[in-house]
Amino acid sequence: VAEIEIGSTEWKKRHGSSKFKKRPDFGMRKGRIMLQEHGGKVWFRNLVVREL
Repeated sequence: VAEIEIGSTEWKKRHGSSKFKKRPDFGMRKGRIMLQEHGGKVWFRNLVVREL
């Protein structure tokens, strides 16, 4: 399980060192969830998304 609060100190630290650092609005909008892989094998199963 991966969890992080958008706008938190940890979020800002990770965002600032990511390839998305030039996009200040990255992650700030509501919308789709993107599941990605980077060349390896990956499986997604029993995903549940709900509003908290």
